Order: sequence, then structure tokens, then C-alpha cells
Amino acid sequence: MEIGKFLQPPDPNLLCVICHEVMSVPQRTPCGHVFCKNCIIDWLSMDKTSCVTCRSPLLFADLQLDRVLASIIGNLKCRCPNRSCPWRGKYSRRHTHVKECAEELICCPHSQFGCSFKNKRRHLATHLVTCKYEQVKTILYAQRNETIAVKKRVREQEARVSQLESVILERSGRWLRDVRIDDKIDAKDSRGRWYESTVIGIPDDVSLEIHFDGWNEKHDENVLRDSGRLAPLHSHSYKRRKRRRTLRNWRDFEHGDMIDGQDSIQHWYEAVVVDVNHEEDLVYIHFEGWPIMWDEWLPVDSERLAPLRTHSVIKRNQPTEQRLILTPRVGTFVSNDSPPTTPHTL
Repeated sequence: MEIGKFLQPPDPNLLCVICHEVMSVPQRTPCGHVFCKNCIIDWLSMDKTSCVTCRSPLLFADLQLDRVLASIIGNLKCRCPNRSCPWRGKYSRRHTHVKECAEELICCPHSQFGCSFKNKRRHLATHLVTCKYEQVKTILYAQRNETIAVKKRVREQEARVSQLESVILERSGRWLRDVRIDDKIDAKDSRGRWYESTVIGIPDDVSLEIHFDGWNEKHDENVLRDSGRLAPLHSHSYKRRKRRRTLRNWRDFEHGDMIDGQDSIQHWYEAVVVDVNHEEDLVYIHFEGWPIMWDEWLPVDSERLAPLRTHSVIKRNQPTEQRLILTPRVGTFVSNDSPPTTPHTL
């Protein structure tokens, strides 16, 4: 938050060294330094592995919320960001106030259908009386929801057709005879999860040396051709971007980006960006290892999205019997020998 929005100049120790503003959701590192959550996540998501201040080793999993500092910042007195608003109060209440502030500049709730209204919130009630979209909003939203549902069904049908074509090709076995070094294929790891992979060697006629794209080379392995763990590219995996451009903010999503996604019951999984709706600021994600019926649209700024492996860290070198995760059926555990098949709870 801008320093000028506070009634009294804040203590310099409360400022983030990255953005030079009062820290928002302060995150403390093992070396004792504190940063805004978004600032330090953006830093680490650009392939950085050290503290901004002292360059000590730092990973996403090392960050901890500084509750004491968050409480101190939350009690600071501030003013409304809208200059014409007389509100004064605690910083922790500012966000709630802004969502109700009569002086906040907003758009018509029907702007997605073409309404151009943009004015202060106190004028919205008057506008809705004459807004032509307000009169038919029930029909408009019903049509929008039906369009979304149809697009999802089409996507599912296309995925099924593609899957059937891949299964036919896979079971024929002919494609394996033509595989060459540097070819891209799908490969299943020891946990039963499919990844885009690269053929890095052909040691003999019955096996291929595989590198799982996006993973350290220590996980490379020789896989038998007839093991059932090899398939044509994107038979089981989505097209994924191997590495995000360093200077691009992780929320500037593009097709194929790998991120972390939280499902409807607050479990985190690796996810891949399937589509981006720039007009409505929505992103369509697929949860790795789950049927496409659980793919969903989320707001670009949703708290259910995070940089890759900030929440879904997997210790791939653990014995299979020790790699256990909670399934969406709360309270039960399953082994990760194969992808989970229990549907997400709605």
C-alpha cells in the first residue's frame, strides 16, 4: 500500500525492500528478512533461489507468514484510497470498506454484455433503473451459463476423440518403432503420472532412456517399450510450457503454463493452463492426474492459483509406499502408484 495513504508515516521497518511500500501479507524467510507475499513470490517465480537482501538460499516452502508483523500493520490507521471519501480506519478494514465505498469507481455488473457504464458506486442504483441489460439479466446470464456449459461439453468430446485416436495409435505399437533420440513423447513416472518427456537415448531394442520434461535429470530412467508407460505425445498429457519467460509475471498466463491450482476442497495440485479469457480475466486450468470433467475457469487473481510447486511440492525420491496424499474424499489416504480417480467434491 502507498505510504501516503496512512495517517502517520509508518515505521521504515514495515516497508518491503522490493516495492518500498508497507508490506502486504508479510512473509518471513529463514534468514530473518520479511517481504510482501506477492513481491517475494514474484521474485522466486523468476527462477531466483536466494533471499533478495542477503542472498541466502531460499525456496517457496521456506516462507512463513509473520503473524506479529501482520497484526502490527493491520492496526495502522489509514484513509480511503478515494480522495472524496471521509473514511478513516484500520488498515485491516480498508479492503472491506473499499468494496462498499460509495466513492469507488466501478463498472456496471452487466459490463460483460456490453454496458459501458463506469461511475462511482453511489450512482449505480440510479443507472440500473434505466440499464437495458438489467431488464433482461435473467435471460442473459442463463444464456451465458449455457454457452459455458456447451463449450465445456465440446472440449470434453474433443478430448475423448483425441484420446481414442491416441489409444488406437498406442495399441498398434507401430509408432514406437519410429521413435528417435530427441523425439517428444508421453511417459508415465514411477508414481503413475504422465508427463511430456524427451527420448534422450536408445540403449537397446527393447527400451528407451527418458527425460521427464521439467524435472531434474536425476529422475531420468530407462523404460521398456512394452511396459505400458510410453505413449504418443499428448495422449495423456496436456501441452505444457517447459519454462516461463523470466521477465513475465506468473499471473500473465499463457496457454501451456504450469502452475499450482487448488481444488474445491482446498487441496493443491500441479495444473496446466488450457485457455485464457483476456476479456473477462479468467483462466481455464486442468488439474494434473484428474479427469477433464474437473477442469474449471478461475479468475486470474484467484487465491486458488499459485506459482508452480509453491504448494504441490512432490518428493519424487521417496519410496512409493511413503508418498501418500489426501484424496478429495476427506479423511482417507491413498498411495500415489497411480493417478487419483476419485472425483472432486462439488
